[in-house]
Amino acid sequence: MSLLLGQLNVIGRHFSAMAAPAVASTILHGFPTSSTSVLTRFALHLRGIEFEEQTMEVKTRSDGMPDAVGQKPYLEAEGRRIEQPGAIFNYINELHVPGQKSLLPDDLSARAMSRKLATMASTEIAPFGYYRVDRFLIEELKVDKNGLDKWKTHWLEHGFSELEKVLSDPQAMCLDNACIVPKHGTYLVGDSPTMADVFIQPLVHWSQTNPDLAQRVDLSPFPILKKTYENCLQLPAFQKAIPKL
Repeated sequence: MSLLLGQLNVIGRHFSAMAAPAVASTILHGFPTSSTSVLTRFALHLRGIEFEEQTMEVKTRSDGMPDAVGQKPYLEAEGRRIEQPGAIFNYINELHVPGQKSLLPDDLSARAMSRKLATMASTEIAPFGYYRVDRFLIEELKVDKNGLDKWKTHWLEHGFSELEKVLSDPQAMCLDNACIVPKHGTYLVGDSPTMADVFIQPLVHWSQTNPDLAQRVDLSPFPILKKTYENCLQLPAFQKAIPKL
């Protein structure tokens, strides 16, 4: 019980959201430390969109345990309820915001690379850390805290390794020698933050700061991820997006 409670012990916190005015009545409903909430804040701040944040209430089961299963962060915008990270990102990125550039590169190859990396993060890393997965492992498979820690660390390291392979050899996407694929720069795809950073860097940050992990994931085997994460830590948009644990 204490393990599940510990995972939700920061849900009651609220985060201020201050950015240049762009779209009125935009509200992020979610849990402050969830990956979806962090990437949504990151994207909103990068695009200079003003928003409010409301922490979702955690329901309590009949046995007194917290129950966040089925509760998904969502963006409320212009009377719409927008769920799922990909849909939320696309909505934010496709809004017309004067003076703000898209979070997808103009170059088609770079755009494909950014989407590929983001998809890898959202399908091959993030789901293994979901609360409902934790609860199933603990309650149905009787996994203890040490086992849960190994589970999370394994999938983070495996996912980071796969990302690093793509980042270190982008030409692997090519079918012939004439193909040119943009490489990483200051950030994961070039020298401006893109969709890839929005989806990946919150997970890297989680691997370094989550109190439920026995120890931080060692980033030294992933030098490109490590460098770009450290660069993101200098971005005001990322600083505002990440939870203050």
